[in-house]
Amino acid sequence: RRDQRRLRSILRDPDSAQFVQTYPIVRDGLPITCGYVNAKNAFGGYTGERMWIVIADLNVAIVETPGEEREFSELWNKYCKRWRVAGIAALPSTGRPLNSATSIGSFLESAII
Repeated sequence: RRDQRRLRSILRDPDSAQFVQTYPIVRDGLPITCGYVNAKNAFGGYTGERMWIVIADLNVAIVETPGEEREFSELWNKYCKRWRVAGIAALPSTGRPLNSATSIGSFLESAII
């Protein structure tokens, strides 16, 4: 799975990734993959299931991180909830995956919604 490989590329221990659920959706013609992953952190322990989003066409891969749960939940609710019908108008494309080095807040601020 291409999107799982993309997500692994931003994890601290990519080989430890255990994908629990993965589902593709399309919003305004833009393919998005959402799911849950359990992977090891810097201390070698598993984090527990964390939500993730990949928008491959825009080179965006992001996983829920401690301290940014509220901001991530906003993204998840907007783009990943299956029953939502509103779509994405546009998202920033930085040419690199969005990860913990890039603030989720800045992602939300720069999104055109």
